[in-house]
Order: sequence, then structure tokens, then C-alpha cells
Amino acid sequence: MINKWRRGLTLSLILGFILSSLVIISFLLFIPKYNAAIIEEINIDSDCSVYFVDLNNDGNSEKVNYYIQNLNSKIYLYNNQDAFISTWLFNDIPVKNSELIFNDYNNDSITEIFSLHQCNDSLFLYGIKHLTENDFFVNREYLAEFNASSLVTNEIIDVNTDGYNDLFIVLRSDIQPFISKIVAYDIQHKKLLLSKSYNSSISEALVRDIDNNGKNEYYIACKSKNIDGNGTQAGLTVLDNNFNNICNPMCFVGKPSCVTLNPFIIDGKPRLAVLHTGSDSGKIFNKLMIFDFYGKKLNEISLANNKNLSIISSDKLIDEILLYSGNKIMRINKNLKIEKEIDLNNNEYSFITIDEINKNNKPDLLFKNNKEILIIADNLNQKIKLKTKNEGVPVYSVKKSESKINQVNLKIGNKNYLIELFNKNEYLNRYVLYILIYISITFIVFVIMNLLFKLRRSKQLAQFIEKEDKDNFINKLDVKLGEKITGLRNKVLEIKQDDDSYKEVVEQINDTYIELKNISEEISRENSRGIYIHDFFNNLADRSSVNKVKINLYPNDEWYEISTDLQNHLFKLIDDTLNHISDLIRNVNINVQLTRHLNYINCIIEIEDSFIDVLNHKNEKYIAIDSRLLLINGKYETDGTQGKGTIINYIIPLNANFSGKKGNQKIKIIIAEDHDVSLFGLISLFKTKDDIEVIGTAKNGMEVLKILEEKTPDIVITDISMPGMDGIELSEKLKNDFPDIKVIVFTMYMENWFIEQLTQNGARGFVSKNSRIIELVEAVRQVAQGNYYYCHQFKSKFGTNGANGYDSQKSMLDSLTTKELQIVECYANNLKRKEIAAKFYVHQNTIDTYIANIMLKLNAGDEDEIIRIAKRQKFVDE
Repeated sequence: MINKWRRGLTLSLILGFILSSLVIISFLLFIPKYNAAIIEEINIDSDCSVYFVDLNNDGNSEKVNYYIQNLNSKIYLYNNQDAFISTWLFNDIPVKNSELIFNDYNNDSITEIFSLHQCNDSLFLYGIKHLTENDFFVNREYLAEFNASSLVTNEIIDVNTDGYNDLFIVLRSDIQPFISKIVAYDIQHKKLLLSKSYNSSISEALVRDIDNNGKNEYYIACKSKNIDGNGTQAGLTVLDNNFNNICNPMCFVGKPSCVTLNPFIIDGKPRLAVLHTGSDSGKIFNKLMIFDFYGKKLNEISLANNKNLSIISSDKLIDEILLYSGNKIMRINKNLKIEKEIDLNNNEYSFITIDEINKNNKPDLLFKNNKEILIIADNLNQKIKLKTKNEGVPVYSVKKSESKINQVNLKIGNKNYLIELFNKNEYLNRYVLYILIYISITFIVFVIMNLLFKLRRSKQLAQFIEKEDKDNFINKLDVKLGEKITGLRNKVLEIKQDDDSYKEVVEQINDTYIELKNISEEISRENSRGIYIHDFFNNLADRSSVNKVKINLYPNDEWYEISTDLQNHLFKLIDDTLNHISDLIRNVNINVQLTRHLNYINCIIEIEDSFIDVLNHKNEKYIAIDSRLLLINGKYETDGTQGKGTIINYIIPLNANFSGKKGNQKIKIIIAEDHDVSLFGLISLFKTKDDIEVIGTAKNGMEVLKILEEKTPDIVITDISMPGMDGIELSEKLKNDFPDIKVIVFTMYMENWFIEQLTQNGARGFVSKNSRIIELVEAVRQVAQGNYYYCHQFKSKFGTNGANGYDSQKSMLDSLTTKELQIVECYANNLKRKEIAAKFYVHQNTIDTYIANIMLKLNAGDEDEIIRIAKRQKFVDE
């Protein structure tokens, strides 16, 4: 036994580990990992930009409010507790669409603030050291001529490789679009490093140290222009840190067009991804190319798309390229194969930035349109949308906090949004969760296996009990037959010469015949149909010699629907219980009431006057009773008080194992109706019911009989008045020739004579044509399960047995047991269930069982109806 227990536990541990692993993997693969929420939304002036920057490198971001006005632009600085620090005022106009630049240019762990301004045709630089100076440490430094120009690029990087970062900007003339200028300014020494004109319309400029040699390269992309016959082609130039060409400039045909690019690493080597695409919706083409550092083209592909694409530039991408077209994102691998496409559902979005917002080494993408913010997270595997309603150029920054996760700050129009992107499945990274999942699943597996083991054991025990029953019966048969036959043989030997004793021998032979007949009947019970169940239980009551047993069944004529197996189990269960009682107490009255409900059978065994805890005497008979209850999914309760009697209450379900009809079979019906409109309506009604099938229709009884020559229905629905053979004749014919077919009467006639005839002919359901049509559907389902069904109009006139109301209810009261009549009397005297239970010294659960049986027998909907029936029958005073 111990070894079996150990094997079961070991198997549970192994299966629990396998199943918990599958559950955890499913969580990780299929549950969205991230979610986002707008945790703060405030109104703000449209000319104010909000930045969060960790200026003093302490892990917490300060807040910078930048008010962009023509002559009174200013910066307000707040600490991470939102307390005011300082303010700075500018006298020049900020460059249009330029943002503040934050950079620790001198590597002192303090981030400085830089701003570009213009006055007339000049471009100026301002610099702020927020912790050491209240004034500008770079104050209105001239950079370049800025007459009707646009700012293409502004970055702070180490241009001259002296260890200090410098300002690098690219300007494009709006008057002469094929003229651009590159400017580099040494912030540390406050001097101009470079101011070089460039004969192209620069569309994008990037600075990267892609080969990790400590020196930056400059990647300059140009778009094509055509101005009054003079134009430029789209192209690409790569410069070293001294602004000399690394390779020959590249030109691309196909006007109007533009170039976007991104330097990145393929297999550890620096490469340059270049996308040549149309610059307007009238010219759509997309050619993606890979170059090495010397301008040699390594690979190219033309991409089919209904819009022009652009490259999303980032130094965080390795071995892959991201393309974007407004409503679609493409991931291209190093072999220029489309690895993944993300459809944005035809919504046009503008790109904001690519960044590792939640620091998981996976780039997150931010987009917006005039309705929502879109975040593409978890390595392009998850889309998160946040509703907004503002238009404008977004200003992006990240708010850092030592005690919280990073938050995204977006200023759009006159709204400022603080967004938190958090890991929904962060708890999955905790080993405690894995242990809890493993323990829970292992426990469930152990319980299920233990249950299966018990079921198998109970089945084996039940089989043993059945075999033992048969062996005992055969032994009993052998003993009885052997004794009788041996006795007769000896008697014959004694009276060989005595003719006067012949009659005595004959009488004994007759007795033997009767005994054999009784034994034969007992054997036939094992395989007989339920129609003989009353005889079996009557025989069971008569066999009891030590106690007086009375057995009643209700209703009287519905037990043949119960399967033979369940009938045999019921018989043996009650037989074992009565024998068990006889071993404990003698000379008492025992009343057994079997009541069949819709879904279960209730058996109440009452032992008058004496109280014994029958089912706690655990001998062999108790084991047989308990095993049989386990086999048929039954349960029991015992109740009672010393001197007041004992009650044993069995509840046995009418489940699929012991029910006559399979639950997945349709109920087959024939409809007999001579009115075409009514017939059509009934056919249409039952076509909508999945569990009911109309297999035939007829205008009279003769047509029904004709159909029965080929088909076998479960139920015939018939009217009373029909030409030729009417419903009464048809029901009589069905009762005699087709007893397994049930009859439901659907009629307008409710006269006593009709009802009496139909009831005698075995009709099991009555539905008036004035009833709700759904009642006919319910009648079919109830009758198919072996029940009777009477519509409300029928019950109000006749009760439930087809007789007149008063006599019917009186008959129903007669079906109650003595105990049930006493409970009805208590109800009529306005006692509550709790008070009735106290009066009979039993628990309220036992009273609930009695009341359920009473309501079934009286066809009462509730306890108030029980009282009304009792008063109508003069059971109590009005």
C-alpha cells in the first residue's frame, strides 16, 4: 500500500512538472507582456514645450518648461519634486520647429541645456549650466548666416576628437533648395570649427561611429529637386571626421525622389542601409540597398508597397532594418528578406521616435495621429493604443525616477501626456510564481489521480459485490434444491411399500414446485424490464420476517422508463439496507417511500419510534451499501431522535449511465393535425429546436398508422377532432399496438368525457391550443424523459390525472404518506420549515426532502399552493 502511494505521488510530481511547464510557456508566449496608460493629462499653453531630463545624473529627471515666443522666450526649471529652481530669458526668436538640446558636452556628469535662436539673418547658440550659473555660459554665440533657411539636423557630438562634444548642424536654404550648409562649433573653446556649403538639397544627416574607431562618420542624404530647369539628383555622401569623402558620392535616378538611410552592423561589420524612394504620392517606388564603407553596393531589393517608405534610423538596430510607410511597418533582415509586417489597419500615423522605453534591450516605437498614440512594444510583437484628440508636432522625453519605472512624456498641441509603459507579466519573472503554479497543478493532478484510483477501486469492489451476490444466490439455490430433492428421494425410499403416503409425497413435490417458481422469479429480476418493479418491491416487503415493512412507489406508472440496471441497484440497495436494519433492531415498523423526480429518485426509509445510527455500523453490509451508492453516484443522510424514530434518506441521480435515452439523440415526433395553418405553424416551430425532429405529418389517425409502417417516432402529437380516425381512436390504437410510443394531445376541447377517454388510452401530455406555444415544446421534452405534462388550463380544471378538480386533488392527497400528511397539516397551520423540523426532531434538510416529494405529488408550485390545496379539501379550516 505504501509503495502504491509513493508511486502515485511520484507520478503526480512528474506530471505536475510537465503540465506547469506547459502552462508557464503558454503564459510567456500568448499573454500580452506590456500595457500602457496615460497617468497624467494636463492642459498647457500651445507655445510651451515640456521636457524631462536627468540634468545632474542622480537617476531622477528634472522638468524643463520651454516657452517659445517671438521676443520673450524663456525656460523654467523645476526639480524632481516639481519645486521651482530658476528661469532664463532669451531676447532672440527661437528657430522654428527646433527643440532644446541636452548634452554633457564636457563629461562632468552634469547635463547642459542648449538652444538655437535667430535674429534677422543670423543663427545664434545659447548654453545653460543650471547648477553653477544663473546666466548663460554660452551667450548668443554666432554660428552662421540663417536667411530663410531650415534646420535639418542638430546634434552635439565630438567633431574634432578632443574629448569635448561640439555642436553639429545642417542648414538647408528655402530660397535656393540645392544649397545647404554644414556647421560645426567648438563649445568648450567657443570657436567655429567648420562652415561649409554643400551643393545639394540635404534631406537627412546622421552622425555615427559605426566602425568603433573613436571617430565619427557623417552620412548625408539628399533629395532630388528641379527648379527652373536646374536641379539635383537624390544621392548619398559619406564623410570622415575631417569632412573628407570616404567614398565617391552616390547618385540615384528617379525624380522626384529622396533617400533615407541608417548605418548598422551586419555580422559584426559596419554597413549602410539606403532606401531610395519616391518623394510624393504621384511617384511610388521603393528600392532598398546595402553598401559597405567604401561605397560598394552589396545587395539590393525592390519592395512592393502601395506607398513610399522611409527608414527608421536607430543605432540600436543590429542585423535588421525597419521601414515605415504611414500605415505599415516592415522588418527586413540582413539578407533583405521581409521578416515581419505590421499592418496598422489603414490608419495613418506619423513617426515620433524609437527608444528603449522600459530598458529591456528591445526598441519601442512611438507613433501618433490626431486620434491616438500608438506604441509598438516587445520587439514589434505588441500594439498598444492610447486615445488622444490633439494635433501638433510632438515633443518627446523620458521621465526617470529611482523609485518608479521610466515614464514617457509627450507634449502635443495644448495637452501634455505622461504615459507609463509597464510589464504586465513582470510577475512571471518571479520564481515564487513558478513554485506556486507547480504546487497547484501537482496538487490538482494528485487529487484527480487519487479520484481515478478510488473510482477504479470502487468499480472493482462493485464487481466483487455483484459476483458475491450471484455466488450467494447460486449457493442458496443449490442448498434449497438439494435439500428438497434429497428429502423427496429419502421419502420415496421410505414409502415404497406404503401406498397411503403417496399423497404426502405429491404435496411435497408441489411445495418444491412453488419454491422453484419463486426462485425463478428472483432470477428473472436480474434481466427483467422495469414494468415488474412493483412486484419486486412487494416481494421484498413480504420477505421481511423480523420487521414489518411497507414499500410505496410514486408515481405508480413511471418506473418502467428507468433502466434495468438502475432498478436492480435500487432493489439491492433497499434489500441490503433492510437486512442491515434487521441485524441491529427487530419488531419495528419500517416504511419505505420511493419517489421519482425529474432528475433523481428519492428513497426515504422511516423506522418508527426507535433511533439507530444505521449507516455508522460499518460491517460487511454497510460496505456493500456504501459501495453501491458510490457506483450509482448516490448519497445519503440519516436523521432522527431517540424515541421519535429514524429516517434514512437516499438521493440517487437519474444520470446518463442509467437513463433510457441518450442525451445527444433527437426526439422524433409525428404531428396529426387537420388544419393546414396550424400544421405549418407547428412544423416551423419544431424546426427551430435542435433536440426535436419532425419525421412525419398527418391529417388523421389513419395517416399516422400509415407512417408507422416505415418510421418509429418517440411521440405522436394529435388533435382530438379529425376526419376519419380521430385522436381518441388513434390513442387507443397506439396503446394497444405501439405501447412504446407516447401521446401528447394538442386540442381546443377540454370536455370531461374526452379527457377521461384519452387518459385511459395512455395519453401523457395535454396542451390546450389556447396555451403559449412554447408549452408544447416543453411538453415534448418532458414526455420524452418519461414524465407527464399538463398545461396550466388543464391543471386548473382537472388537476393532473384527468379527473375533475376536487376529486383529483383528493386523490393526490391520498398518495401522501402519513409523515407527508402531517407535514401538510403543519403547513396549513402556518408553521415554517424550521418549526416543522423542530416538531419532528429532525434536521431542516430532511424536511426539505419531504416537501420536495409533497410538491411533486400535489403538483404544487410552492408552499402556498400546498396550503390552498389542503384548505380546498377541508384538510384545515378556512
